[in-house]
Amino acid sequence: MNNPHHITVLRGESCIEGYTCPLIARLDDDPQTLHMVVAPETDPAKIAAFASRIGAGELLVRFPARLIPEVS
Repeated sequence: MNNPHHITVLRGESCIEGYTCPLIARLDDDPQTLHMVVAPETDPAKIAAFASRIGAGELLVRFPARLIPEVS
């Protein structure tokens, strides 16, 4: 399958095949939107803590704080 989008990785970590490779990227044809490749949060207590902030169609995810050093 041919992908017509060009991806610019803004922040990312090295990947080991078979493991999550968190990254923040942008598609060149949509520069106002950032995309993240992260892992879903699966801890029920953490999901419950954020429940009032998770809207319909949204998902709580987790990623290493070092991916955004400005806030870590």
